Amino acid sequence: MTALSDGHFDLPPAAFSPQPEATSPQMQYVGANAWLIETGTRRMLVDTGSGSTLRGKYPDTGHLPMALARAGVMPDQITDILITHMHADHIGGLMHGGAARYPNAMLHVCEVEWRYWAAPERAQRVAPAQRPLANLIAGLMDQMAYRIAVHNPNGDIGQGIWLEAAPGHTPGHQIVHVSSGTDSLLLLGDVLISGPLQFAQPDIHYVLDSDPAQAAATRSALFDRIATDDLAFAATHLLHGGPHRLTARAGTGYRAEEMHAI
Repeated sequence: MTALSDGHFDLPPAAFSPQPEATSPQMQYVGANAWLIETGTRRMLVDTGSGSTLRGKYPDTGHLPMALARAGVMPDQITDILITHMHADHIGGLMHGGAARYPNAMLHVCEVEWRYWAAPERAQRVAPAQRPLANLIAGLMDQMAYRIAVHNPNGDIGQGIWLEAAPGHTPGHQIVHVSSGTDSLLLLGDVLISGPLQFAQPDIHYVLDSDPAQAAATRSALFDRIATDDLAFAATHLLHGGPHRLTARAGTGYRAEEMHAI
């Protein structure tokens, strides 16, 4: 498995609440990671980055195609794309110039997630802060020239890879389990957005969480499980897409450490 960077985001303090106690609000510089999984017979992408959809606001984004080329993989060699959820920074890279960027790939998406964003007039049903995003997602869905496998929240992709429901950030958000022999890794997607804030205080939520309380509950449960079972994990918006470990500390907070290998 190879971690691939799509770039970085600068997120304003107002995107997170409540603000941490005894600290002054500051910009959060977060990563934008995707992953390539090669099984020997399949080449899978976990998410596709934002393409050109967010570059006007976030100029250091949309770099995944170059990262994939550096890894020696051509777009037509991708066999599967696993979508953690359908925010633009995860599906914006699916299309390029009106055509599928990965023409031979099967797109795997949770049924709950697909139905949520496909609902008519979704943009009028979400919070005002999410309406531009909902309109953007609707436009991307209209263009999707892919074979699409819509599955239950928990799905087995085969060859040691399966999906698990982790709702809150979006209704059908899911994490990806990758295992090989005795090694395993959890890809958390957007269970957390800012490591510095949310490892220390898992109850801090992000402005684009569809259900902030559920997102916090999902995050806390996963953090507890990862720390208790000493599981390796990675996440989209950590600065580095490689494996990390998590340890509990006083109170409800955690400390993350980057691993050199798994």
